[in-house]
Amino acid sequence: MHVSPVTMEASRALDAYAHSIPGGICETGDAECAYGQARLQGDVTTWLVFDVLPKHLKEGKFAQACCIAWGALYGLIRAGFDWDNHSRTLLIGAGWT
Repeated sequence: MHVSPVTMEASRALDAYAHSIPGGICETGDAECAYGQARLQGDVTTWLVFDVLPKHLKEGKFAQACCIAWGALYGLIRAGFDWDNHSRTLLIGAGWT
């Protein structure tokens, strides 16, 4: 299994190949909100930018807030690895090998 999404070029190549064969069919799929389904492995902390701080923190003594990230986030380097582990576990549990 690979953690990178299908590129537009690869998708078009697959379409072209499938349509060059009589009766050729191709399908691609994507997990909805994939990274958000996976829990992060290990301790990951992140700083919240002031614009997204809850009101009670903005008005309080905190100018910045640090929090523990529980779910994988797009842009976080290890998110792809954690999604890969999560999806592999689900697929093996469903009988895929």
